[in-house]
Amino acid sequence: MDQAVLRNLDKVHYCKPVRIKALKWKSIEDLKGKRIGGTAHTAYPLFEEAQKQGILTIDRGGNYDILLKKLRHNEIDAVPLIKAVCRYYQLTTMNKKERGQITYSPTVIESRRYYLILNKKLPENKTLIAKFNKGLRIIRENGTYDKIINDSIFTRDIILIPDNQADQ
Repeated sequence: MDQAVLRNLDKVHYCKPVRIKALKWKSIEDLKGKRIGGTAHTAYPLFEEAQKQGILTIDRGGNYDILLKKLRHNEIDAVPLIKAVCRYYQLTTMNKKERGQITYSPTVIESRRYYLILNKKLPENKTLIAKFNKGLRIIRENGTYDKIINDSIFTRDIILIPDNQADQ
């Protein structure tokens, strides 16, 4: 059976200017009146429902680089974003002072699993899937997978799925 490659927890990332208290939330109601930045192409079921209920506003537009600039300039209050993606943008598009304006909420929005997607109807892809799954199993068993994930500055909060739970 095909295995999930990894599972990640989406976290809300928000601006932490020195003069403003950091945003803390446990439930969607704690975000009342907040402006949440989002891309035009991403579904945010939790936030979309909260917007329908008048709890918060989703400000859609631009890519994550633009959203993080809006966040730093206090044009929005938070961006639902995987920490590894945020770290990538921080390290590739921001200076040290700008990176210091972004912090993370420990509140989990949703859990996602990531897979290698190939068309099973193409004969060559059946071979690739078998090779990929075999290689994934080997590096999980010998510890290489954990080392790659844990050593990456972009994936520090990724949760590794034990093999016995990979397909649950």
